[in-house]
Amino acid sequence: MSPSPISPSPLARAPWRILRSGDGRYSVHPAAHDIPAGWEAVGEPAPREACLTRIAALWTDMRPAALRDAMNEPAAPCDAMDEETTA
Repeated sequence: MSPSPISPSPLARAPWRILRSGDGRYSVHPAAHDIPAGWEAVGEPAPREACLTRIAALWTDMRPAALRDAMNEPAAPCDAMDEETTA
């Protein structure tokens, strides 16, 4: 006798929503639940697997937004370097 396919749980079949935090992080959240403070919905509710696939395409840089922004700023001149070049 062959094993029967495993059916997804009702929660997996329910609609999910992609959320993005203020720091640029992504998560999936049941669409029927309230959106937590500090998060915003991205797109329309969809099956969980579709949401996870979309997150994989959207979230290509796992660093928090504050770190990404800081690393993209030009480096400030070092005071020690300025003193050495003027001495």
